[in-house]
Amino acid sequence: HKGRLPADIPACPNQTYADKGWKGMGDWLGTGIVAAHLRKYRSFGNARHFAQNLNLKNESEWRAFCKGKMPKKGKLPDDIPATPSQTYAQKGWKGFGDWLGTGTIAPRLRKYRAFREARAFARNLKLKGQKEWFSFCNGRLKNNVARPSDIPQGPHNTYAHRGWKGYGDWLGTERIASRLKRYRSFPEARIFARKLNLKAESEWRAFCKGQMLYKGRLPADIPACPNQTYADKGWKGMGDWLGTGRVAYRSIKYLEFHKAREFARKLKLKNQGEWREFCRGEMPKKGKLPVDIPSKPDNTYADKGWKGMGDWLGTGTIAPRLRKYRAFRDARAFIRGLKIKNQDEWITFCKGKMPKKGKLPEDIPVKPDRVYRGKGWLGVGDWLGTGRIANQHKRYRSFGKARIFAHKLQLKGIKEWLAYCKGKMPHKGRLPKDIPAFPSGVYADKGWKGFGDWLGTGRKPRAKRL
Repeated sequence: HKGRLPADIPACPNQTYADKGWKGMGDWLGTGIVAAHLRKYRSFGNARHFAQNLNLKNESEWRAFCKGKMPKKGKLPDDIPATPSQTYAQKGWKGFGDWLGTGTIAPRLRKYRAFREARAFARNLKLKGQKEWFSFCNGRLKNNVARPSDIPQGPHNTYAHRGWKGYGDWLGTERIASRLKRYRSFPEARIFARKLNLKAESEWRAFCKGQMLYKGRLPADIPACPNQTYADKGWKGMGDWLGTGRVAYRSIKYLEFHKAREFARKLKLKNQGEWREFCRGEMPKKGKLPVDIPSKPDNTYADKGWKGMGDWLGTGTIAPRLRKYRAFRDARAFIRGLKIKNQDEWITFCKGKMPKKGKLPEDIPVKPDRVYRGKGWLGVGDWLGTGRIANQHKRYRSFGKARIFAHKLQLKGIKEWLAYCKGKMPHKGRLPKDIPAFPSGVYADKGWKGFGDWLGTGRKPRAKRL
C-alpha cells in the first residue's frame, strides 16, 4: 500500500549520501530522532543533577530506566546519554555511585587501608581459607561482621606489589603459595621420595593427596609436582625420582635403525595394527617391546632410514607417498577400460568391492587427484572417461557470444534463468555445455554487468543505478 521503491532512490541512503547531507535516519524519515554521535548533551553537572534526582539505587536500575522499564520515573531526556561513562569520560565522570548519588565508589578509585592493617583485620576473622574469605565478602557468613569499604574484596590485586604473599599469609593459616615455598634441595627430596618405595607416578599422586596415610603425609618442603620445581635442578623423570629405574621417553637411548628393524621383522607381524597390539602387550606370545625400541618408530627414525611400516615389518607394503605410480596417461587409459560410471563406483572399486572389475594395481593411486595434480589431471569425468568435466576445467564461450545466446532465450529475470539451467523450461531447450549456469562468476572480469545486461531486460544492478 506504500508502493515500490523507485529505481533512483537507494535502499541504503546512509551509504549513498554519507558525504552529501546525511544526518541520520531520524532526519531522513522526519521522526526527529538524532543519531547518538550527533546529539548535544547537557553539561556533566546538570546531567548528574538530573540523574541523582531519580533516586536510583545502582547501575542496573539506571539501565532499566534508560530502556523505559521504570515509567514512574519518566523517560530519559534526549540531551542526557544512556551511557554517561562514555560521554563524560573526560568531563568529570567518577563512576555510577557519583552519577546516581549513592556514594558507591568504583573499586579502582577507592582508597584502601595499608597492607599490614588490612591483613591484621583479615587475620582476626579466623577464616580457614580463600573460599571462606569470598563468602565473607559476599555476606554469606553468619558472623555479623561486614567487610569495611576500605578493605578490598580482591586483596591479591590491590596489594600485589605491596607485601602480598598469598591467602595463607593474608588469613594467617600459614599456608604458603607454591611459588613462594622453600623446598628441600633436589637430592634430599629425591632421597625422601625413594624411601617411600612407590611403584609408579599414580601412587605418588595418591600419596600427595593423602590417600596413602600408612606412608605418612607429604612434607611441606617437598613439592607435589617435582617435575616443575626441579625442572632445571636435576629432574630426570618419575622413574629416577621414585627409584623404579624407569626412564622418561625423551631420555631413552634407542637401538640404531637397522638393528631395531631387524627385531621388528623377526616378529612376523602383518600390519601396523598388529604392531600397535604388540606394543600394548596384547600379544604375549610375541614377548614384550624392549625398552630400547620405540613404539612409534616413524617418529624416532624419521630421518634415520624410515621407509614406512611395510619396510619396518618386512611385509613389502609401501607407504603411498613412497610408491612409484604409472604415468598419468597410462593410468587413465587403464581406468577408462574398466568403464566405471562415476566417483561412487570408483571408490567402491578401490575398496575391492567390485570383483568382476578386478583389483586396483599397486602402481595406480586411490586418490589420483593428488598424485597427478599438475600432471594432466582434469577431473573424475576425464579420469573415468565419462565425459564430465570439472567446472574449473571447462572451456566456455566468450562473454559476448554467451550473452547473445542468453538474450535469445527472452527470459524475464534471474529466477527464470535458474529454472532454465535446471531444465525446468524444456520448451527453451537445454543449457549448452559451453555456457555457464553461473555467469557472474565465470565472466566477473570479462564484461559482466548484471543479469539485466545478461538477459537483455535492461535492469541494472542496484549499486550502479543513478
